[in-house]
Amino acid sequence: MKARICKVCALSGVFCEQCEYKVKNSIVNPIEVSIAKYLYESEGKFKELQNVNLELVEEISENHLIVVLSSNEYLNPAFLNAISKLLSNKTMKNVKVVEKSDDYKRFINQLFYPAKVMSINEVWSPDGSHEYAIRLNASEMKKLGNIALNIERILSNLLSSNVRIILE
Repeated sequence: MKARICKVCALSGVFCEQCEYKVKNSIVNPIEVSIAKYLYESEGKFKELQNVNLELVEEISENHLIVVLSSNEYLNPAFLNAISKLLSNKTMKNVKVVEKSDDYKRFINQLFYPAKVMSINEVWSPDGSHEYAIRLNASEMKKLGNIALNIERILSNLLSSNVRIILE
């Protein structure tokens, strides 16, 4: 597994010069260090973790975390569920684990699950910039609660583009 913090530092809690710089300058947050530690400890149990990159750990609300993993291979949804349960038990928070992929529609659908996304449109401006418009039914939005706006912010960062949620 690869993370923005090295394995020895995550497991020991004693940071090398590079990792200490990342933590002090908020490049890596303390929650990400904890998640990296739990994932490094689980590499023996889950062989799939050896080919995974820890892309992002973001706290959406007090009780919700999003963990974004990426891999050169397709990650099995059963594996993602198992990792989600493991991290939820360790952190005592609701953890959603999603796979970052080149297929942005699949990635967006994973983030908004269990709410069903009606449509995802890539809107291009005359100046060459673009944004994503994600349409959700208002009743589906209730399934997400108050975390939808935070998901919008996280998606904007991950996709390097503005993301708008449109309720219908």
